[in-house]
Amino acid sequence: MNIAPEFRPTRASDEHAVCTALGLDAPSWSWAYGANPAGSNALAAFGANGALVAHYGGVGRRAIVGGKERRISEVAHPFEAAPGHLALSAKGYFDAFGGPRGDVVLYGWPEDRRLATKLLEFEVVRTEDVLVYDGRAHLATTDASVRVERLERFDEHARWLYDRCAGAFGASVIRDAEYLNWRFVDRPGHDYTILGARDDDGILRGYAVLARATNAGAVRVHAGEPWPGRALLVDWLVPADEPNVGDSLLSAAVAEARRDRAQGVDASLTASIPPWSPWFERFQRAGFRVCFDERALVARAFVRKYDDLWLRDNAWLTLSDWIAV
Repeated sequence: MNIAPEFRPTRASDEHAVCTALGLDAPSWSWAYGANPAGSNALAAFGANGALVAHYGGVGRRAIVGGKERRISEVAHPFEAAPGHLALSAKGYFDAFGGPRGDVVLYGWPEDRRLATKLLEFEVVRTEDVLVYDGRAHLATTDASVRVERLERFDEHARWLYDRCAGAFGASVIRDAEYLNWRFVDRPGHDYTILGARDDDGILRGYAVLARATNAGAVRVHAGEPWPGRALLVDWLVPADEPNVGDSLLSAAVAEARRDRAQGVDASLTASIPPWSPWFERFQRAGFRVCFDERALVARAFVRKYDDLWLRDNAWLTLSDWIAV
């Protein structure tokens, strides 16, 4: 007789079993589930020998959703040792952590879209269209009053910038110094380039974060075409009414990619911007072309009004909201 596994929240002592089964190193697991300033939840079951049987995680983010501070989480590290265990762990997670006082939205980019939508009742928010700059188009002239520099860490200016942008977003992760430093500066095993645009008074007017895709299976721009080696514009935050800041940041980001070209590396730059944002069109005017991506963003709303249609038209989600990148 098959007995359903018993699930419980993970704890620090589970590190070895979880990392072994999921193929994670201990620093990455600690970063995602221990050091996350928004907190992360995971439900797991273990066999009699201590090996992981099933796991379903949600990497949390503090967010503004519908004008209020809420919590949303990205589905991370689903695992099952036998068929059916993943569904059990996911449904246990929904019951334990989903709801107005927990995760109001759970989202992700699943490898098996059918499993997520048919069995776990996620809805497709959008199929992704990515923006790709191949290095040939002519960029707009930059504004001499905007100074672009590399940032080592974020400070209180990050929240000021986020607050200037957030009015245009129905839902977005709060991009303050605590979150951004956790996400981009303190993450083990990843190296990001952070470009900040400042005005003559030294105020941060926008930023862009770049990375290089190294996992051939993590991200694909066309069906069957992986992204390894390609420069990724992982995050972008510029007020929509300050195109001059955006022009300067894009010029600096492309310059970073061109340095790679001089070393014989693919110099294209790929970004993911919500299609409803003015920046989606402005990137195209700057020379980015729209390419089909086989990924689909899916979500499960635990507060009904934040359903897939609302998220499609209101959620500011970039590659930074996906921990695979």
